[in-house]
Amino acid sequence: MCEEITNVNGTDFQKNFKISGNPYIFDKDKNDFPAFTPINFERINFIIHHDSNYRPLKEDGSDSISETIKSRIWKDKNIEDYSCDYDDILEVVRVIDRLNSTRQSSLGPKIKWEKDQKSNQDKEELGRKITAYYISTIENFYKRLEEEDPKLVDDIAKNAISPESTKKAIEAGKIEESGWNEEKINSVSRYTFSFASKYCTYMARAIFEGKNGEDGYCIFDKVMCDILPYYAWVYLKENHLKKKSSKIPEEFAAKGNGNYEGYRKLIDRIIQRAELIFGREYPKDPFYRISRKDFDHLLWYYFKGGNPKIKDAMELVGNDSAVLK
Repeated sequence: MCEEITNVNGTDFQKNFKISGNPYIFDKDKNDFPAFTPINFERINFIIHHDSNYRPLKEDGSDSISETIKSRIWKDKNIEDYSCDYDDILEVVRVIDRLNSTRQSSLGPKIKWEKDQKSNQDKEELGRKITAYYISTIENFYKRLEEEDPKLVDDIAKNAISPESTKKAIEAGKIEESGWNEEKINSVSRYTFSFASKYCTYMARAIFEGKNGEDGYCIFDKVMCDILPYYAWVYLKENHLKKKSSKIPEEFAAKGNGNYEGYRKLIDRIIQRAELIFGREYPKDPFYRISRKDFDHLLWYYFKGGNPKIKDAMELVGNDSAVLK
């Protein structure tokens, strides 16, 4: 593909893209940020596939998220019978929380423990156990997951670590009753939108691999929130920094009033526009579909770690010359 649409210097002659012509360098848009081109997705997926952070961590006895889900949730690959067992779900919650640093162990800033109670409760596990028990009680979870129900994310974000879920986990014997009283239970308060998006995303990709529902969800996290306004501007000419909420997290993940459907729809509209623009500029290239997974992978991997280019991208939001025509 690269040879057909680049000149001898590897610089694209079209108005929206700079195709590198080099398998080791990302294609860029005219503003010098990663473009949604087929070969860019091939590059990023190759990198991730060979990154040790994404492979099973056998050396310390733990598994990758996908392997854990497949071994604990989908035990019989011949039938679509997915586990709702609390212990299986808890192990998945642990792995997602550990590898994504979502702090699902925390019960919120108002929780205070007496010094003599520290040994009575495993503080690193309390939030995870409450979360796992809540998820294990969600009716028709896998049916809703396969149907790409956005409310699953909103429900988990709002209810997984809450006074009601804590009380039920205590009653079910999933966490110790000692050290709890009504005041402490009512102090439990965490809104876990990022974790909820990741739980649904990883679960769908692992158990519905190659089937309907596999690409039903996309991840919501700080990296995506920081860079999304740029891509919304250059592809859709929508300035999300000038909305009532000045931050993407507040726009879609307001505590108690999450709007995962709106977040996913914004990403889908960016994807659809990117497909149209590339297809128009390069009609010789076969039409390709950008998956939500590809979208996650390219932006997260490129901009992770506080990439200073995010600031440069934000400075272009609102500038008409930056828009891809």
